[in-house]
Amino acid sequence: MRLYAIPNLSASTASEQLPWEVRTKFPKKLEDAGKPAFIDWCTTPVVKHCFFSAFEGLTPSLRVSSGSNPPAVLHGLVADYDTTISETLWSGLSERSKSEFMPTHGSSTYSGGARLVWEFEEPLVLSSRAVTQKFLNLAAKELGLSKLLPGFDVPAFLDPEKYYELGRDWKVLSSDKIPSALLWLWMARAGDRVKEKVQVRIPMEDIEARVNELFPGRWTGPFEVGARGVRFWDDGADNRTAAVVRENGMQCFTGASGFVSWQEIFGQAWVRRYEEESVGTLMQDWWYDGTHYWSKDAESHSWIRVSRDDFKLMCKVRYGMSGKTRSNENASEIDTLCYRVQSLKRVEGAFPRVHCPEGPYVEQGRRFLNTCSIRCLNPATECSFWGDGFPWLARFFDEFFCSPEQKDAFLAWLHWFYLNGYLQTPKGGQAIFIAGDKGIGKTLLSNGIVSRMVGGHQDAREFLLGTGSSFTDYILESPLLTMDDAEPVADSRMQTKFSNNVKRMVANPYHHYDRKFRDSGQTLWLGRIIVTCNLDPESLRILPSLELSNREKVSMFRARGGDIEFLPFQELQGLLDEELPFFARWLLDWRVPAQFKGTARFGTQAYHDPLLDDAATQSETSYAFRELLDEFRIRFWKFSKEDYWTGSSTMLLTALVGTPDLEAVARPFTDVRAISRNLGKLAARGNAYVEMVPGSGQKVWKIKCDPSTWPELLRNQNED
Repeated sequence: MRLYAIPNLSASTASEQLPWEVRTKFPKKLEDAGKPAFIDWCTTPVVKHCFFSAFEGLTPSLRVSSGSNPPAVLHGLVADYDTTISETLWSGLSERSKSEFMPTHGSSTYSGGARLVWEFEEPLVLSSRAVTQKFLNLAAKELGLSKLLPGFDVPAFLDPEKYYELGRDWKVLSSDKIPSALLWLWMARAGDRVKEKVQVRIPMEDIEARVNELFPGRWTGPFEVGARGVRFWDDGADNRTAAVVRENGMQCFTGASGFVSWQEIFGQAWVRRYEEESVGTLMQDWWYDGTHYWSKDAESHSWIRVSRDDFKLMCKVRYGMSGKTRSNENASEIDTLCYRVQSLKRVEGAFPRVHCPEGPYVEQGRRFLNTCSIRCLNPATECSFWGDGFPWLARFFDEFFCSPEQKDAFLAWLHWFYLNGYLQTPKGGQAIFIAGDKGIGKTLLSNGIVSRMVGGHQDAREFLLGTGSSFTDYILESPLLTMDDAEPVADSRMQTKFSNNVKRMVANPYHHYDRKFRDSGQTLWLGRIIVTCNLDPESLRILPSLELSNREKVSMFRARGGDIEFLPFQELQGLLDEELPFFARWLLDWRVPAQFKGTARFGTQAYHDPLLDDAATQSETSYAFRELLDEFRIRFWKFSKEDYWTGSSTMLLTALVGTPDLEAVARPFTDVRAISRNLGKLAARGNAYVEMVPGSGQKVWKIKCDPSTWPELLRNQNED
């Protein structure tokens, strides 16, 4: 047996010594001097005495210290008892022992207590401090140390840095030695009770494959955490139970080290691959916007936002990372990851961009995060002809529109929308207005067919009318905005607001994204708007203005319906699930007729059903002014026989009010700004008889008055 001793409690060097063989003089003056004097003497640097320990440091010639020279080997066990020892207590040790293994030596201490020493069959190699503590607790329990003598000093027994004074009156108590197999069993059980920090998570099957590759035939039995076997990497090792598989490496009871990591066994390069994969996966999955962390949830496939505390909790629970700072480092594993994500995965903001690739994107030199995971419907692999795989849908489209031309114009619009959404390269397109009788499938077309193909829809009635919340998140997170069975607007001001909102959403690719309690900012939206309404004159008042600047942004279709049978809701949903992929494939492969192709901005030509075009015109405020102006032009020509009237808005207002039979009709327009605004609308709609004279220095209007420009009805009524 080997024990290591230091000459005094201030010394730093150690040497092999067995205390019962040491011959050193203890000063007689200390025998009755008391405990304080004894402690002062023990710590005096010039004292040459024996203070021993069963622990051997990593450097054997140095004193054991958890910081500079941690314990590496344990040669036995030393237990102190703070009691007054007597011959009766000494002689009754064997009767009180619950273990078959008795201490080999015993002595009296300075204070009159007892000290016992157990010897190991062979030295026990130690691993971590946590495992050592568990082992000592287990050994104390198995040997029944608290029952042997009164006053068992537990803190001293569990302290590897504790050195015991030589003592006196050493006795040989037995020749027992605790067997190595039993010590290894206790050490294995201690290791099982300690959850070691996993530095790098390597699949156990990968480790087993590496063992078989580099050390074929050296391991027998299952290779799993807790399994015992030989130190397979050591050619000289032959004990089949002297090592235990742990997540981080091998716990060893023999050899040079009590714990050997996978890095030491397989090499830094091999282990680094898994470390890079582990940290790299986390770095790849998470982004930071300055306040919150973002990642795509694997189950819901949607983006989640978590606070810093929630992110740390995820790192700890989901990824098994540690929040504790190691002794030789200034940041924990979790803190390091947080810093890496914040510095390397920083984005200026997180906003949805519908139909765009999700994740990071760069705009105007700054990096943002697209949190929209909406995708278009996946098409079938092939579809040979119209109706192949979608007979019900083919019949629906054939009978829904008023003419084959309108059907093809609508399909051209839908082709452009779906194609670019499917390719994740969204492009702009017209807002669609569909008017028709009730019960013919208008809502089915918008909410059931188009919505399913492009990834969903959102009711935008309040948003488009300007009566809803100022938050736009629910609008800009959807590819399709719908307004079904639209009712006529309350007044001309709301009609103007509605038309302007539709125009703005179509014309502008960028919009302000604002969500309650979230960051706001600008984001891209190239979705579509579908508004459906009935055919009665009151319902058609919802149709927007078709001024020249608005005509290319709006398409109007008229639905007539047919004899097609609509199934119950659940059955219809199942039918759409079956047929839509085939219809989507046909639509992708369809060659759009040339007459429906448009510019790169909108992809297709705007289509305006003549009846709806006329209804939209009549619903405009400028329509009443146009009728008034037609009457003025007739009277002016009859009076002056001049082909043109030229003047400012003020001059026209004076002329209208000064015409006796038009004065009452002109009263709603007795505002110069209203006159100017309505003249501008007529010119913008392309009316050939109204134009602004350029280069005049002020706004001067030129109005044609000759009979060839009169409306046909008025021309017939005013023929001479």
